[in-house]
Amino acid sequence: MLRFLYIALLCFVGLQFSGQSEVKIMLSADSIAIGEQTELRIEVLYPLKDAASLVWPTYKDTVTSTIEIISRSAVDTLLADVDSAEDYFKQVTTWTITCFEEGFYPIPPMRFQLGEQFLESNALLLSVGQPEILEDQAFKDIKEIRDIDYGFSDFLKEYGWYLLLGALAIGLIIFVIVKIKRRPKKDAPAVEEVKIIEPAHVIALRELAELKQDGLWQRGNIKGYYSRLTTILRTYIELRFKTQALEETTDQIIRDLKALDIDPMVVARFGTMLRLADLAKFAKAKPLADENENSMLIAEQFVKDTMSKQEASE
Repeated sequence: MLRFLYIALLCFVGLQFSGQSEVKIMLSADSIAIGEQTELRIEVLYPLKDAASLVWPTYKDTVTSTIEIISRSAVDTLLADVDSAEDYFKQVTTWTITCFEEGFYPIPPMRFQLGEQFLESNALLLSVGQPEILEDQAFKDIKEIRDIDYGFSDFLKEYGWYLLLGALAIGLIIFVIVKIKRRPKKDAPAVEEVKIIEPAHVIALRELAELKQDGLWQRGNIKGYYSRLTTILRTYIELRFKTQALEETTDQIIRDLKALDIDPMVVARFGTMLRLADLAKFAKAKPLADENENSMLIAEQFVKDTMSKQEASE
């Protein structure tokens, strides 16, 4: 009875923040047998203006020391239906979890960072019990060990194909060795092919030119245009400055660039373009034509302003 009152209290605490930034966690089943699996659903609600500053907590392969994570779904970002004057996003994911020890195990609140504030979810309680044993089934004795006649014919039936394949492989190896030894020797040594690695700025500028030629935003595909544009730039930053730009948020990328020897005006223009791209990709914003063209110009100029001087001169 106390467990049900505890769960009801947690649900009430989780619901009282509806309509503002919040984190909710829910179990598909809060009572399982040892080794059974249940789903942990995580929902994060936050304003559109704070989209780039959301940081998830880090979990490796366990939720707690006794609750293990089997798998995780991809994080979906949705436009939330909230009774508010401003737009809200909702990020949702589902983890499959299990436990191999009997007892009651609390799932502590999950802590997310949103800008300068922290959001905590509700807590949960997972009950893990012994599997059900059917009492109407009789116990059965262990059967005695039987002797089985095993002769050469049985050996051939079980391993004959392996012997045949082994003989064929040995014959093929001998054939190849003989052919190699009989091959006339060449005086000139073989020339090894040298693989040329293109500089990061060359790749980025070429891909930006291809994106411009495709004319995505002119055909109405605004989201596709900004997705490719930011992927090209994130890849360039990762190759050029050896960062994790493909996995970082916009604010984290700008923070990394500010720490480098780059003109602050270049970083500021680049950051404005990335935030416009976030609105186009995640908030279904529709930038004007001159904004789309200006985003391409900013991207090309950023690559030119930050490319390696040594590679550019070669």
